[in-house]
Amino acid sequence: MSGTLHLVSTPIGNLSDISTRAIEVLGRADLICCEDTRHSGRLLQHLAIEARRLAVCNEHTEQTSSTKSSTCSPAGTRSR
Repeated sequence: MSGTLHLVSTPIGNLSDISTRAIEVLGRADLICCEDTRHSGRLLQHLAIEARRLAVCNEHTEQTSSTKSSTCSPAGTRSR
């Protein structure tokens, strides 16, 4: 089974400014790659979504983060 990568934009200001589809995708994700786990954690908590795994992906972790997410997708897990 191949994994699927979804890119989900998240609200900058008001946490309620997120689409229903984005909430569904985040709720089904096995792995959520985010720039800052503190901000993403607050958003997920606001949406009552229990994240299975959060991985930091920013300019400081770009090399290792891309390897983590690309190895998850072919294995059949759903990374977002």
